[in-house]
Amino acid sequence: MPDSPIMRLTLVVTGFHVLVVIFPILAALYYWRPHWKASLLGTFLGLLTGYFNMLGGEVQFTALLLMAFGFFLGTEPSLNFWLTLVVLSIWVPVGELIRQVPLLESFALLREMSGAFFAFAFAFIGLLVGRAVAKAAGQISMESANTQKL
Repeated sequence: MPDSPIMRLTLVVTGFHVLVVIFPILAALYYWRPHWKASLLGTFLGLLTGYFNMLGGEVQFTALLLMAFGFFLGTEPSLNFWLTLVVLSIWVPVGELIRQVPLLESFALLREMSGAFFAFAFAFIGLLVGRAVAKAAGQISMESANTQKL
């Protein structure tokens, strides 16, 4: 996190208000396209995870959130696996980029960004385990698991 209290306050306030604005937009999209539920939920949970990662910087909490959200999203029968993986995990690297750009240190930016892309691995594990548990519990048939809705 940048050392400047002004920069930290700007990130906190701006990030929170972005989430407040995005929430009703996603709710409206769900109203018009209810079959996008898993992707819309994944987008909001990913934004929330990226926001918490940007503020705290604790990798353990971010990894736990991505695996837990991925698990519960993975149990959704109408899940588009790859789209949900992207919308859930892309916000961690985006948040790191927003947080690191004001420092203008190319090596630190490269190091932080490369670590942030591990978010995809944690979300992938959560989605995969959630999908496997849902299949084993009989909640998802093999036919619905292989169909991809957009």
